[in-house]
Amino acid sequence: MKEENEVNKIVEEISKINFQGNIIPSAWYQYIKFPSGKADLLGITILSDIIYWYRKIEIRDEKTGQLLHYKKKFKADKLQRSYNSYAKQFGVSKRQVKDAIKRLEKLGLITIEFRNITTNDGLSINNLLFLEPIPSEILDITHQRNTYDVQTSYDPHSNVTPIAFERKTNTEITTDITTKTTTMEEAPHFSSEAYTPLYKEIIEYLNTKAKKGYRTTTKSTQRLIRARLNEGFTVDDFKKVIDITTEKWKNKKTNDGVDMEDYLRPETLFGKKFESYLNQKVKSYGKLSPEDL
Repeated sequence: MKEENEVNKIVEEISKINFQGNIIPSAWYQYIKFPSGKADLLGITILSDIIYWYRKIEIRDEKTGQLLHYKKKFKADKLQRSYNSYAKQFGVSKRQVKDAIKRLEKLGLITIEFRNITTNDGLSINNLLFLEPIPSEILDITHQRNTYDVQTSYDPHSNVTPIAFERKTNTEITTDITTKTTTMEEAPHFSSEAYTPLYKEIIEYLNTKAKKGYRTTTKSTQRLIRARLNEGFTVDDFKKVIDITTEKWKNKKTNDGVDMEDYLRPETLFGKKFESYLNQKVKSYGKLSPEDL
């Protein structure tokens, strides 16, 4: 009598297929949701594609099989894609793609940058979209360290055709870039220049309290600060979060022995849990687990 879970012909044949490309961790469906509780399928799919491009390639000696080195899949310092390219790849509208990418940015899972570039042949191209994942946040949702669901900010538009994904291969869409680049990000509430002193005040306060050396000019840090300011939080709110987390995490370790001071960094403090930190009370802690962060 055969066991019920014995490998059959179909299982055997499927197992021979070498699947490549995007991988979507099942935990993402539980964490990246609309307020209605439905999974943000397009957001999840685009995030998976971004992660695909940021996974390094092994270069091996074809005679010995020895690992020689690694390289990245894209040419620039960040992945350059366009809303249209994703719309074509996944069979959805440009509007759907743009909204999904904005949702991922608001969740603190990726950063968005628009650049004016000059190609090697002298051609000027404006407002190219560059995408970059935030590793600490991807780790967080992939291994289910949070105790709450991540929800995107709004449900899909009722007048938009539901997404229907086409099966297509990944195509590298990059542009050779000269050293001359210009960031083109506009703030909805302040002029670009108005943010500069706020970045300086917040980061210098963090460096003083946590004894760190973060730069005020780092674009990913600026984006996190700007996102929270645009949500209505104030500089004093940033200082309060820094005060609370510094007192709680300074000279403390997690249950697995990781120094909690390592989490006193902009991507942790100013990300999607900012409001949660802001509303916490300072109290004495012994050893903590990552879920407490």
